Order: sequence, then C-alpha cells, then structure tokens
Amino acid sequence: MLESISWQEFLTTVAFILGCYYAITTLLLYSREITFIFKQGKSSTSLDTKADQTDSPVSHNLMGGVRYEKSRLQEVPREETTVADALDVAPPMDVEEPVNVIDLQEELLTNDLVSIKDEITSLAEIIKLGTKEEAISLFKTLLSNYPQFIGATFQPQISQFIYHSCIDTNTHQFDLHEINSWWTDPETDSNNHQ
Repeated sequence: MLESISWQEFLTTVAFILGCYYAITTLLLYSREITFIFKQGKSSTSLDTKADQTDSPVSHNLMGGVRYEKSRLQEVPREETTVADALDVAPPMDVEEPVNVIDLQEELLTNDLVSIKDEITSLAEIIKLGTKEEAISLFKTLLSNYPQFIGATFQPQISQFIYHSCIDTNTHQFDLHEINSWWTDPETDSNNHQ
C-alpha cells in the first residue's frame, strides 16, 4: 500500500498537515492580538485616524507604550563639592581581628601524614608473613611514594611510627637508624649502585 504513494504526494501531505497545525496553533494562542490588529486596520481606513502613529493603540499593545522622557542632561544630578573638614567620619565600631593564614602546604602534609600512617599500619600487618628483606623493600617503596616528607618536620615522627608499628605487631625488629636510611632518594640510591 505504501508503495503506491509517491514521495511528492507524501511531502505535500506532510507540508499541508504542518501548515494547518501551525495556523490553528497561531490562531488559538494569538487570537486576541490578531482580532485587535484587524479591528485597528478597519478603523485606520476611516477618517477619524490621526496622522501621528505614535499615539496608535497598536504600538501600545504590541510594542509597549511610547514614553517621551526628559533629556538625559536634565536627569543627571548636579555634583556637589564638600570640604574634607566638613565630613564627619566615624571610626569603625569593631576592631577587625587579623585573619589567621593557614599554610596550605602544612595542611596537605598533615593529610598525607594520616594517609601514610594508615598505610604503615596495614603494611606492618602484612610483613608478618614475609622476610625481613621483603619488609625493608616494601617500606622503602611506601616511603618513596611520599617524597614530600623527606627532610620535613614529620620525617622523624613517621620513622618513629614505623618503629612502633613493627614492635606492636611483633614483626621484624628495625632500629631507628636503619629506618632513617630508608628515606634516601631512590635516584641517588640507584646512582650509588651504578
């Protein structure tokens, strides 16, 4: 059945349906405005119409009313000059407290400190199963992930935490000097081996 309809007939039908749809929609939505325009068109042909179209009600309803304002020069307030001695300036009521500037780098280090302590605690539990050499390798890898602590104020605290975590979990015993040696930069470490 659809093969008997040509493309020209199909497109003509679709165009006709769309045209009817938009015409009906426009008439329904703008019926008042359209009837007002046609009423104005009939009255403008009569002899009673004025030559000045700014007074036309069409312009009031469609585009808004036309207002004649005073010139902008008349609306600008005149400048007044005052003498500085004549001004009565009151001092501020509240004394402003200085704003504490938070060192963002210190705050980031504190957040990283919490993270590394959690990882050390987990690693101390894991190394119970392995050898001492594996534990040293794992701790060195962990410390290399946090190069921001090398030489920082938190470095001794982290070393102490590793020492106490290993004691608390009854794993391999490391002395603080050995733990502090793990903080060396991996690049300098690899250069020393070459």
